[in-house]
Amino acid sequence: MRIAVGSDDLKTIRSGHFGESKYYKIFQIEDGKILQTEVRENVYLKNANGEHRHGEAKNIMQLLRDCDVFLARSMGMHSIPKLIAKGVQPVITKETDIEQTVAKYLNGEISSFRCFDPKTQKFTPCTERPE
Repeated sequence: MRIAVGSDDLKTIRSGHFGESKYYKIFQIEDGKILQTEVRENVYLKNANGEHRHGEAKNIMQLLRDCDVFLARSMGMHSIPKLIAKGVQPVITKETDIEQTVAKYLNGEISSFRCFDPKTQKFTPCTERPE
């Protein structure tokens, strides 16, 4: 399993739109343990003139193409269907520290996580850890 987390400083989870993160920290998980981490820079954040770009969710999905879960503090309703279509489970939390949040997630401490329910089209408390 791979967990992706958007961040601007590689320490805290970004609170704004997932597509505006400077980086995506990817955790390779096996048997509930972190095997390795990888940082992917968001090359779609600015255009050739250095100006901020909007609506790059399709391109961002290429950066996250091999991920199973995307942890965020917030997520726009336009991005969620794109994540789900690629097989990525959107999960939100109020937690801020990336390492602590991933550890809680892996330990099954899911009370602070909300999973997206495609049936209701809402984030609801996670009843189990999505994989």
